[in-house]
Amino acid sequence: MAAVAPVATWKQDTIEGLERGSRVWYKASATTWIGATLQSVSAHECTFITDSPAGPGTGDALTAKSELLVPANPPVLDGVNDLTGLSYLNEPSILNNLRQRYDNDLIYSHAGPVLIAVNPFKGVQKLYTREVLQHYTSRSTSKQAELYEPHIFLTADKAYKEMCRAGNSQSIVINGESGAGKTETTKIAMRYLAGLAGGTGVEDQVLETNPLLEAFGNAKTLRNNNSSRFGKLIQIYFNNQRHICGALIQTYLLEKSRVTHQLSGERNYHIFYQMCKGATAEERKLLRMPDNLEDFSYLSASGCSTIAGVDDAADFAHVKHSMAVVGIDPASQTLMFELLSAILWLGNVSYRHKTADSVEVVDSPALTNSAALLRVPVDQLTHALSKRKITAGGESIDVELKMEAALDTRDALAKSIYAALFRWLVDKINQALAVGNKRTSGTSLSILDIYGFECFKQNSFEQLCINYANERLQQQFNRHLFKLEQEVYGSEGIDWTHVDFEDNQLCVDLIESRPPKGVGILSLLDEECIYPKATDSTFAAKLRQNLAKKPALRVRQAVHQHRFPGGPLRRGRSVQLQQLPGQEPRHPQLRPDARDVWQRAPPAGGGGGGHRGRAGQARQPDGGLPVPGAAAGPHQPPGQDGAALRAVHQAQRAAGGGHLRCTAHAAPAPLLWCAGGHPHRPRRVPHPLPAPQLRGAVPRAAARCRRRLEGAVGAGCVQGAAGGVPHSPGHVPDRAHQAVLPGRRAGAFGGHLCPY
Repeated sequence: MAAVAPVATWKQDTIEGLERGSRVWYKASATTWIGATLQSVSAHECTFITDSPAGPGTGDALTAKSELLVPANPPVLDGVNDLTGLSYLNEPSILNNLRQRYDNDLIYSHAGPVLIAVNPFKGVQKLYTREVLQHYTSRSTSKQAELYEPHIFLTADKAYKEMCRAGNSQSIVINGESGAGKTETTKIAMRYLAGLAGGTGVEDQVLETNPLLEAFGNAKTLRNNNSSRFGKLIQIYFNNQRHICGALIQTYLLEKSRVTHQLSGERNYHIFYQMCKGATAEERKLLRMPDNLEDFSYLSASGCSTIAGVDDAADFAHVKHSMAVVGIDPASQTLMFELLSAILWLGNVSYRHKTADSVEVVDSPALTNSAALLRVPVDQLTHALSKRKITAGGESIDVELKMEAALDTRDALAKSIYAALFRWLVDKINQALAVGNKRTSGTSLSILDIYGFECFKQNSFEQLCINYANERLQQQFNRHLFKLEQEVYGSEGIDWTHVDFEDNQLCVDLIESRPPKGVGILSLLDEECIYPKATDSTFAAKLRQNLAKKPALRVRQAVHQHRFPGGPLRRGRSVQLQQLPGQEPRHPQLRPDARDVWQRAPPAGGGGGGHRGRAGQARQPDGGLPVPGAAAGPHQPPGQDGAALRAVHQAQRAAGGGHLRCTAHAAPAPLLWCAGGHPHRPRRVPHPLPAPQLRGAVPRAAARCRRRLEGAVGAGCVQGAAGGVPHSPGHVPDRAHQAVLPGRRAGAFGGHLCPY
């Protein structure tokens, strides 16, 4: 057998060897690329003519340093559906390819094993018709996948059919920044699976969980009109006939702080506005609701109560229908709405100074309505909101709270009630979707809709948890797409350029390390939460004492005030925490006094000062509405959320499957869109397209294709150079069309292209 001739080693995306007339990209600024036609190349400089509206090479003649130019792909590769099919995998070439596809409403593209979904910010119904669905369900073999256009239908179809073929559980991981379209993509994937594997009726219940969870777990943010403020893993189970027979939903990191505080221009959770606008006259009287929702402090402080194009009243009717579908009876629905109304009235409870160091609750309709809706005596609620109990030497005394502590107690109770209600809702959904005694195949298909990465000027504890979850997932992604593959390539002696990628494992270890292996930020925070007089200063001192030698941690004094240490900065290779000067931030905690006052509410049918008990307390056996337990508070031990997150990652890690990257930031102009949920395409947004995973995902797939190409060259023919670019048998493509070469890797995936 003849030996395969070695393939020449090419330099990475340089213009060396290009001739006059070759197409190139010129880096005009840090975030702008301009198409151009090369005129001449010298040792250090190049002359070229930029493109203009009149056509390629009809603009200005410029001279620039050679390192500011990279080669462009030939026109035959314009708009390829897999980025690994590009001859040059540089930043502008990738961006340009995505733009060309987007202009034709082709929002899906492949990057090897990764599906990229670009948020269109408009309805593209032609992509999801019944005919399109049937087109993908008719796919019979895995080899035929290469003949189909990239689509979320194709990703879901491959996962389902691989599960059926191999008998192994599969998973689809959907991630991206906030506003990238993850929630909509998840719903589309679930609808496809329901159509593909339905027939038992359970699929209808599974689909009806979407509007229910969105109402209680989604909100309008500055970047997204329907942003998921929690993460979820949906595990769909199948019977022996491969039909859906049940499901399980695991949630984590509910953003409880949103209940009491939102940024200007944002909204609270959708359910509050839906209830206020959609409740009937009879329901409004029962819930003691005012005529104007702006009367509620928790809904009016942000200055935003509506979303353009959204009918909250109609959505409320849909939510009640979904509740009925998953088995929540009308009586339980009413109790849920009472708790929601009680939360809103709690936000209107006010205090006045009794002395310089103590306050008392103002007797107002807000206090009366809150107590009535919670079904507890007014005096007990007043006591819980203005005093705390101290036990010493076997005796208990009541201490009056200061204004700041009293406000924190009120907000902590509101957040805790909402968190308990959300957990109860998820439990009821899981009861309705439980497999029970049904015979299953033992396999499942999981869809992980992870929290979108967030980084603001001021980051709270929620951002720390959100970004930590993303980093954990990113490490799993890195392990499968980079680390393990490169180890295989190294062991096989493949001639290829090592792919460098951002590895934040040090940051992950710094956050999550726990004894006996070590200590991390969360374990130290767990420990600090035990002490009643813990402050930011004591926590910062503990961090310096235990983690000062860690290169990935920086604790610094903040110039401005903030309520909690900031979260990690993505791709920053370090976790930056701010210690606040001057005053200590407020840490709302659910005090046992406030928790117990609700737990003491009488059970159904009981007395208690004329207050009816709720049907089915958490301690009741009938599975009714819960009360907030010790771990329900907004500052529950951080390790509990970490444990839930680890459980989600373990479930996802146990299954094979695909990765789907959603994106919604600016891509090449004129395709520059923003993440504000606008139904049209805005003109320009000065942000780069965020897809750091593609820095290595594309070259990894290209390297795999190169191995196939080497075999084809050795046999005397090239059968489609790594992306379906056809060539005649026996013809080796020249450099302009060389599809797979060592060292072809994408640069930092960002920036935009000049429109001409």
